[in-house]
Amino acid sequence: MATDLRSASPVAAPPQRDAALDASPPAPDRAREMGVTAAAHALAVRLGERGVVQSRGPVGPLDRVDVAVLVPRSDRYLGLTAGPAGDRVLLALAVAPADGTGVPLRPLGAAGIEELWIVDRSTNSLQVHRGGDPTGFAETRFVGPDEPVSPMAFPDLVFFGRDLLS
Repeated sequence: MATDLRSASPVAAPPQRDAALDASPPAPDRAREMGVTAAAHALAVRLGERGVVQSRGPVGPLDRVDVAVLVPRSDRYLGLTAGPAGDRVLLALAVAPADGTGVPLRPLGAAGIEELWIVDRSTNSLQVHRGGDPTGFAETRFVGPDEPVSPMAFPDLVFFGRDLLS
């Protein structure tokens, strides 16, 4: 016990706290979260009923995908306990983390994803990866804010990089 010198009466020492309990959880990347929301909205509005836009849902081996445009189904994939297979994904989109860790390409290509778009706010570009295979993707293209791009599954839809970068 410690002694309070002002009153000369014993005072209990404060309890020891575990430093791990005081550690704050990592701050969420709000800009990334807003980028995911904006991209999902842009895709959903433009696609209408032509595809099911799923944002951060259970996409099985595709858990690194932020938004997936899926082949339309009457049940809209409700009630699935595991995500749809990669061949049901018409377009996958990921927003690159601000910490620079990137998005792993090989597992997404190997899962059967044919097209992956990565929104990279740090370079203000949209990376378009096509031709998924076990080694990753066969083709990569960088799209700037004012450049057009169309998903392979919807060649009549034209997006500009700024549509997804904003």
